Amino acid sequence: MDIFSESTIRLSRVRLNDAAKLLSRAFWGDPFCAYLFPEEETRSVLSQKFYLLNLQHIMMVGEVHTTSSFKGIAAWRIFGAGSMKKVEPESDPRSKLSTIMGEFAYARLMAANKMLNESHKRIMSMPHCYLLFLGVEPGHQGKGYGSILIDPLLKYADDKCLPCYLETMREENLLFYDKCGFRVVQAKELTDEGPFAWFLMRKPVK
Repeated sequence: MDIFSESTIRLSRVRLNDAAKLLSRAFWGDPFCAYLFPEEETRSVLSQKFYLLNLQHIMMVGEVHTTSSFKGIAAWRIFGAGSMKKVEPESDPRSKLSTIMGEFAYARLMAANKMLNESHKRIMSMPHCYLLFLGVEPGHQGKGYGSILIDPLLKYADDKCLPCYLETMREENLLFYDKCGFRVVQAKELTDEGPFAWFLMRKPVK
């Protein structure tokens, strides 16, 4: 199947494990993934578990899309527009993160998330669509799959007059997001040892 025949579909729960493995491969060299899991020997296994728990959470509160040929994953959450889905702490899959990640990685995650959440709340005080993950299978990156994956939610955001928001820790991603209408609104180092992060927002297109 070539890219012109691709369509975007919602991720099925039966493919959650496959999706976690795909994100682990897509983000293996990402600065944030390397920050959480600096040991290359264990990064693949631990990051798969990390992405699986996060995807399980997002499936409960947001939307996860893939392509018809399963070349990538886009995970979104919509904030403040109508009734927002919530998960009680005891039933949140992410409650298992500290166990699967280990004390060192989990402490780093909490430190980074504190700064990410603070910036998110400060920048996006209005209802918006939040792109949590966008990962394309290595070997297929740069071919247009990323655009296909996020297009449905961008159209939804435009229809509802909602801005979109994301963070990236890879400078080379900025050109792609710029072409999709995102603009950098803040940039800073997450922690003393953490990666540099860019915070981007896209205004709705009328």
